[in-house]
Amino acid sequence: LLYSIPTSIFLMARYKVLGYLGGSSKTVALDNVLVSAPSEAVRIASALKIMGLYVWKLVFPHPLMNDYSVNQIQLNGFNSIYPWISLILFSGMIGAIVTFWRKNKIIAFALLFFLVTLSLYTNLFITIGTSFGERLLFIPSLGFALLIAYLILLPFQKKAWINQLDLKKAKAPLSFAFLLIAVYGFKTIDRNKAWKDNFTLYSTDVKNCNNSARCHYYYGISLMKDKALATTVEAEKRKLIVAAIQSLQKAVEIYPNYSEAYGEIGLGYYRLKDYKQAELAYLKSVKLNKGNANTYSNLGSLYFETKNYQAA
Repeated sequence: LLYSIPTSIFLMARYKVLGYLGGSSKTVALDNVLVSAPSEAVRIASALKIMGLYVWKLVFPHPLMNDYSVNQIQLNGFNSIYPWISLILFSGMIGAIVTFWRKNKIIAFALLFFLVTLSLYTNLFITIGTSFGERLLFIPSLGFALLIAYLILLPFQKKAWINQLDLKKAKAPLSFAFLLIAVYGFKTIDRNKAWKDNFTLYSTDVKNCNNSARCHYYYGISLMKDKALATTVEAEKRKLIVAAIQSLQKAVEIYPNYSEAYGEIGLGYYRLKDYKQAELAYLKSVKLNKGNANTYSNLGSLYFETKNYQAA
């Protein structure tokens, strides 16, 4: 009850500033594929599938990716098996919480903590700015870690040393704990390499999130800005810009309404001095988003370069 006081103050402040309590009404399909669901049933089924994906990534974090936007995660209806597996899994968790609430509060609390904190990101109650993100498991993972720690010690509950904190006699549970730390720790350290810089991250992840429009978009931008513009060898620069355009074109194949990607395609062609293709890409970009100021600016520069001053 005490926690309801700051919660209420926060919700009132949020409503005062943003004008709504739920997710932003401006959330687009590129950020959250669920808003493009053709029906409420498909949206709910897909959200349930994604909830199961959270559990899977928590247990088996491979492969890890920085982006799961359109179309990395496919929409599914209830004719798919995945929403049902997820529904059974989470129903089992709720059943376990009810069962263990009086018998074993540690198990019940660990599961309840996981469910409550994860519920904020499921898109079942509030539509948020993304359909799925590995980072969103950070807080819920505490419930998972608590449950695993308890289960490691569970077979040794009747041992005398368990209440004496005698580590010398706790070799079996400690060995298992260190094994888990070694496996997950290796994955963490190995994944850290990908976060060296933008180009390393996007070039690593584009192999795993091949269906993500945003992955191809950022990889294309990184090829152009971080690599092509950094080289003084003209042939190499041209080759990198062509590769960047190809990646950006893959992005618009996945998400045809990707105004920003068309704008970057136009910029790529502009740098190749292919002004006709650049103009076509720029015009497509502003057609999709009439508020894209960057593309208008670049289109003006192109017209100025081609001496079309009035259009510029």
